[in-house]
Amino acid sequence: MTGMPAIPSKSVSRAAASSDSPSRRPFGFNVIGHISANVGVGIVARDAIRLMLQKGYPVATFDIDPGRGRSGHETAYAHLASPSIDDLPYGISLIILSITSLPRHHPEGRVKLRDDVVNAGYFWWELPVIPDIWVKSLEQFDVLVAGSQYLRSTFERYVAGTPAVYAQHALQDLGGIRPDRAKFGLPVDKADLCLHRGTHQRSREKESVRRNQGIPERIFIR
Repeated sequence: MTGMPAIPSKSVSRAAASSDSPSRRPFGFNVIGHISANVGVGIVARDAIRLMLQKGYPVATFDIDPGRGRSGHETAYAHLASPSIDDLPYGISLIILSITSLPRHHPEGRVKLRDDVVNAGYFWWELPVIPDIWVKSLEQFDVLVAGSQYLRSTFERYVAGTPAVYAQHALQDLGGIRPDRAKFGLPVDKADLCLHRGTHQRSREKESVRRNQGIPERIFIR
């Protein structure tokens, strides 16, 4: 991450307003997300875990099932799992989810922002606008982590009072991968274009935001 601002944690402020003071937790990362799932943000979470472990940082995880039978496929980090969010031991919680899932997971769902840790939200979103219902949840985090400067700018424009920082995605070295068109029956002298338009809930939510904010369809077909 770059440019981490030195600001008082909202978690500390919430705890100071209550009768309980925040406990001193050891440095390390609690990674919360679709850790074992075959979904894009699950890959992001596993890549982040891999990089932090390579750097020698302590890591614990809490796996959230995204539904539709997609969880439990990637178990490389199952040994780091905690049975509940309350059992996660470290001082920084890195919550990696699709931004569209916020109304389901926070603040009334499975993801509770604890007062004794720094709550960092690592979310992905493609459009240049953020609906108010998501903004209200994003404002509760201590810091937002953006995987691109474009997304960082969007966070800064729509989420007041929560700093946003840019973090390069922890890409994995795929040096052993080689192109093999014959394996998939693809002609070697043609350019292949794959177009996917999702039909599940997240795609419908994104389409609704696009229409409500007046974003033209042509940005998707350039």
